[in-house]
Amino acid sequence: MTINPFYNPIFLTRLLKSYIIDINRVWSTSPKKMRTYQDKALRRMVKYAYTVPIYHKKYKEAGIHPTDIH
Repeated sequence: MTINPFYNPIFLTRLLKSYIIDINRVWSTSPKKMRTYQDKALRRMVKYAYTVPIYHKKYKEAGIHPTDIH
């Protein structure tokens, strides 16, 4: 029987700690750096979605390739 890792207090503590650190990082980041991060994250997500068959088909139908997004 596999136990859900979310019931493990050690896992939850690590997850919560990383979440709090990330939230603090967001509040202390300059708008320019935040925009750069968002742009990279969007391109990374689009690139990944292009590997998923249903989205790959939709991108092809729309004539879009991940490299088209700047």
